[in-house]
Order: sequence, then structure tokens, then C-alpha cells
Amino acid sequence: TRTEQPPDDTHTQPLNRRATLADVAALAGVSLGSASRALSVPEQVKPATLKKVAQAVAALGYIRNGSAQALASRRTRTVAALYPTLDNPIFAQSTHSMQQTLWSLGYQLLIASHEYQIDNEFALLRATVERGVDGLILVGTDHSQEIFSLLHQRGLPYVLTWSTDDSSYPHCVGIFNFDAARKLA
Repeated sequence: TRTEQPPDDTHTQPLNRRATLADVAALAGVSLGSASRALSVPEQVKPATLKKVAQAVAALGYIRNGSAQALASRRTRTVAALYPTLDNPIFAQSTHSMQQTLWSLGYQLLIASHEYQIDNEFALLRATVERGVDGLILVGTDHSQEIFSLLHQRGLPYVLTWSTDDSSYPHCVGIFNFDAARKLA
């Protein structure tokens, strides 16, 4: 039988312990503040320090704690999109475009679907908001008043997409089907 040898890298963390920013700083030979700045505002850090911190991050497999960052900054850098279904290819292009645009701005896209179960939309929205998002994209304008009340209570910015029929909300991106049909006729 073959015996597994431990890796030669003495800086690898045990499987049950996550690397901390203090571990990164120690391995890089920099202060905790310098390691933090290197990850948060790299343009304010000397290239040599940046390189040492990047090497330590890679060696330790360090991943910043998004929850802690969100608490400190009060921003999650996440935008949620609530779709009626994910089983319709018509939404694929918009999802791809949203993902690319948000990614280029430093945001992540969180996608959720109520599967045309309108009665479940509020619970889905509530669960999404509880996890922390900075904004919301809703498909269509046919949503319960409960949805809009929650968004207003939380001060959560949102945009309505796709069909914008019967909406007086100023932040709509999409097609006004009645107007399009009238022009076609």
C-alpha cells in the first residue's frame, strides 16, 4: 500500500482551519494594515508589498470574509435578479448581459426564480433581501403591492425589466407591449 505524504509546503492550513488576514500578513512579512490595504485598495500599496501579499494569499488559499466586509461597508456588492422562471431561454441573453455588466463594475449577480408561483414571490424576495443585496432587478411590472412596500421600506433600489406595461415607475427597461402593438397595427 502507498502511504500519503503531507505536502512539503509548511504554510498550508489544516483542512479544518481557514486562513485569516493575520496569517496572510505574517507570511507576507507585512503589517495587518498593509495586508488589508493590499486587498482593499491595491492602488495605495507599493508594488513589492502587493506582490508579497498576493503570493501569501495564493499560498494560503485565503479568501476574504464577504460577510465581515458587508458589515463594515454596509454593501454586499451583490445585485439580485428575480425571474419568473429559469426554464425559458429568452432570459439567457439578459442574464448574461447583466452578469457581464455587473462584473465589470465589481458586483455579483444573484439569480432567483419563483417558477411562476406568484404567491411565492414575496417569500423569495424576502429571503433574497435577508441574505443581503444592494439592488434588485424584477421582471415585468405585475408584482404585488407587498413587493413594492418591502422594497420601499428597505430603501432598496430596483429596476423593472422586460415588459413595462402599466407602470408609472421611472426606472423601467424593456418593452411597452401596448405601445409596440399599436405601432405595429
